[in-house]
Amino acid sequence: MEAAIRGLNVAYAVALAWPGLSREARGDACRSLREHLSYLRRHPELSDINGNHYIADLMGTIGLGALLTLASGSPDWVRREVGVLEAEVGRQIGADGVHHEHAIGYHRLVTEMIVHIGVALDHAGLELPTSLSRALTAMLDFLRVVAGPHDGEVPLIGDSDSGQILILDCASPNSVTGILEIGDALLRGPDGEPPADGSAAGWVLRQRRGAPVQRSLVLTPASQLFEPSGFVVLGLDESRVVVRAGPPGLQ
Repeated sequence: MEAAIRGLNVAYAVALAWPGLSREARGDACRSLREHLSYLRRHPELSDINGNHYIADLMGTIGLGALLTLASGSPDWVRREVGVLEAEVGRQIGADGVHHEHAIGYHRLVTEMIVHIGVALDHAGLELPTSLSRALTAMLDFLRVVAGPHDGEVPLIGDSDSGQILILDCASPNSVTGILEIGDALLRGPDGEPPADGSAAGWVLRQRRGAPVQRSLVLTPASQLFEPSGFVVLGLDESRVVVRAGPPGLQ
C-alpha cells in the first residue's frame, strides 16, 4: 500500500516537472517508477477477505502501468488488471455503494483510490469499464450524502487512519470536496470545458478536456437508508445526523 501511494505521488510530481527535468533525471524517475511497479506486481496484499490494501495495490499497478506506457499504449496485462479490479470492487463494494469495511474513513480512502485509477486510465486513453463507473458513482454519492454541507468533512464512524492518496491543498484529511470534484469531472467525460485552473480536478486532469460538473455537495436533504451497510442519514435543511445500525464490516 505504501509503495502504491508513494509511486503514484512520484508519478504526479514527475509529470508536473517533466519539461524542466534533464535527460538523466527523467531516466532516474522512470527507473524508480518501474521499480515501484515491479515490487507491487510481485507483492499483492491478498488475504482471506481482501480490504483497502489490495485496492491500493491495484491502484499502483494499474496507475503506474498505464502512465509508464503512455507512448507505446497500455499492455494487455494492464487491461487484465483492470478486470481484476472490476471483480474486486464487485466483492468489496455493496449494492448501496458502501465499502464492505463499513467505515466512512476507509470508504473515503478507497473512493479516492478508484478516482486516481480512473485518472491514470484517462491519461492513457482508456475508459473506466461501465461496472466501475457505476460503482464509483454510487461511492461518490454516499460521500456526498454523509458529508457536512459547509466544510465537506465526513463523520468518522468506524475505523480510520486519516489516510490520503494525494494531498492537493490544506483541507482536512476527512474532507471529500476534492474527491467529489475530480470524480465528477472524470465521470462526466472528455467533452466540454476543462476543469478550472488551480482546482483539484484541474491539477490531475490538466491534460484532458473534462467538463466540470456543477453538483452540490449535498445530494438531498431527505433521509436515506443505505443497505446492506446499515448507514442511515437523517437530513433536514442543512442539518445532518449519520447513524450506523448494520452488521459488522469486512465479513
